[in-house]
Amino acid sequence: MKRLIFFPLFLILISCAQFNKQPASSEHLDSKINSSRQVANSNVEFSFKANVMDQDQLQADQKISLINWVESGQRDVPSDIYNRTKHFGKFIKFKKTTKLVGCKKVRAQVLVRDSRIPAISTDANRCTVEKGEWLDVYSGKVFFQDSDLQVDHVVPLKEAYVSGAHKWSQAKRCVYNNFLDFKPHLQVVSVFENTSKSDNTPAEYLPSHRPSVCNYLKDWLSVKLIWNLTLNADEVDAIEKHIEDFKCDKDSFFMQPAEIKSIRNSAISLEKRCPFKSLPQ
Repeated sequence: MKRLIFFPLFLILISCAQFNKQPASSEHLDSKINSSRQVANSNVEFSFKANVMDQDQLQADQKISLINWVESGQRDVPSDIYNRTKHFGKFIKFKKTTKLVGCKKVRAQVLVRDSRIPAISTDANRCTVEKGEWLDVYSGKVFFQDSDLQVDHVVPLKEAYVSGAHKWSQAKRCVYNNFLDFKPHLQVVSVFENTSKSDNTPAEYLPSHRPSVCNYLKDWLSVKLIWNLTLNADEVDAIEKHIEDFKCDKDSFFMQPAEIKSIRNSAISLEKRCPFKSLPQ
C-alpha cells in the first residue's frame, strides 16, 4: 500500500518541477544573441559618414556628426606587425615655441602648454620640463612633478595603426605622433592612467574620473574623424552605450567642416618637416 501511494506522489513532484521550470529570460537570450553578433562582426569596421560623402556636398556651416557611422566592410589586417619605434618613431624636435626658448621637443611643449602655472626647466637647453601644475583630466587629480606624468595620444599609436595608419607614409605617421595643432590630440595624464589605458579603445578603457568621460569620447571621435581612422564593432557598441549611460549631450558631438579642413591642411604641411624615417626592414 505504501508503494502505491509513494509512486503517484513521485510523479506529481516531477510534474510540478517541470511545470515550475522557467524558460531562459529574454534578457539572457538577448545577451546570447548580442554576444554572437559581436563575435560575427569582430572584423567589421565603420567609417564616419562625413568621410565617405562627396566632400563637395559639405557646406562650411554644416555640422559634421561624430556619432554618424556607416559600415565600410572588413577591417584590413596590416601586413607589417605594429612596432612603435619603427612605424611612428619618438617625440622629436618639431616646432619652435616662444614659451621654451631654445627647445623644440614636442613632449616639453605639451607640458608647457598644459601647465596651469609657468613650467620650470632646469637643464641648460630648457628641453626638459620638471615642475609645474597639471590637471590630469583622466583621473581628476593635480600633479606637480614631470616624473608623475606622461603625454598621451588620445587615440593610441597602435590603435591608429590598425585602424588605418598602416596605409600611411612614414612622414604622415611621424606627424601623427607629434601633432600639436589640435589640442586634444596630445594630453598630459598621470603615469597610472596612461598605463591603465595602454592601447585600448573605449570598449576596454574609460577615464577613472567619470565627469571626464563624455569629453574623452568626443576627443577620441574627433581625432578619428580628422585622421580618417575607422572604428570596429566593439568600439562602436561601447561608445553608443557610454554616451547613453553617462548621459552625454549628443548635440555636442560634432565638428565644423572648416575646422576639420584647417587641421588636416596643417598636418599635411608638416609632413615635409618631419625628419623621422622608419628603421631598416
